[in-house]
Amino acid sequence: MANDISGINSSKPQQANSQNEQASNDAQATPQRKETAETLNALEKQLSQDPLVNEQKIARVRAALKSGNYQVDSEKIAQKMLDFESHLDN
Repeated sequence: MANDISGINSSKPQQANSQNEQASNDAQATPQRKETAETLNALEKQLSQDPLVNEQKIARVRAALKSGNYQVDSEKIAQKMLDFESHLDN
């Protein structure tokens, strides 16, 4: 009996090994997926409890705008823009 060293006729054993490896990988990944899902659910719950908008700050800014007392600190704005841009480069 001749041995097939080219691998052409040995696809079935390779497929079986590949399936066994996949099953082993899936078994290892399942606890990781569960942990990731639990983490995501906890984050979703936390985010749903936090307000999306700071209503008090909005009210203060609206009142200052309406009364004409809103002060713009151009240096602070320029620094924040530079900080933001520096984060984009990283």
